[in-house]
Amino acid sequence: MIVHSDVEIGFWLALLVGFGAAVSLVISGILVLERKFRTAASVAKTTLSVMVVWVIAVSLVSLLTPQTIVRVGDNYCEEIRCIGIDKVRVEPKEPETVYDQGRRFPLIGDPAVIPYDTYLDPGQKIQTTLTFVAASDARQLFLTFRPRSKAEGAKLPAVGKTPPAWATLPFGLLGAWFYVASPGRDDAPLHKPTVLRVL
Repeated sequence: MIVHSDVEIGFWLALLVGFGAAVSLVISGILVLERKFRTAASVAKTTLSVMVVWVIAVSLVSLLTPQTIVRVGDNYCEEIRCIGIDKVRVEPKEPETVYDQGRRFPLIGDPAVIPYDTYLDPGQKIQTTLTFVAASDARQLFLTFRPRSKAEGAKLPAVGKTPPAWATLPFGLLGAWFYVASPGRDDAPLHKPTVLRVL
């Protein structure tokens, strides 16, 4: 059962608004060349105002949308990527580390298991095991997803597919627009990210 899926309609809405803004700004430029400065300024001002209002509306929706919590046995999909937890096994051990409240427990690297961030072909899936050392008094544990940093061992994978060339391009102005203007994105600036409940 998929409990939540970030559909691409938000991307298409941001694309539509961005395309409309680009066309309007080109028209404004043409009006400048025709020496219709007042009309050109009015078109540009209206276009930029619509873009700002759009970003504010998307940000408010992101802020007010409740956080999605995925239970064990359910799946969560973002665009074409899906993840879920089949089962959880707890193995009590002597406490190894003391953590403060509001804590994070890092993933323990195990070279024997398939990396969770392996690139896959469409329709391909993997099943892997993630291991954490958590404090014995932890009662509510949640798994969050974020790409590994270089310090954590991130590298273009030796296992699985490599990303397409366009996916490694710099963020740029276009990427920044889709980041702030796509409604319904789990990684929107003011939205609480989806978490998978472990315990």
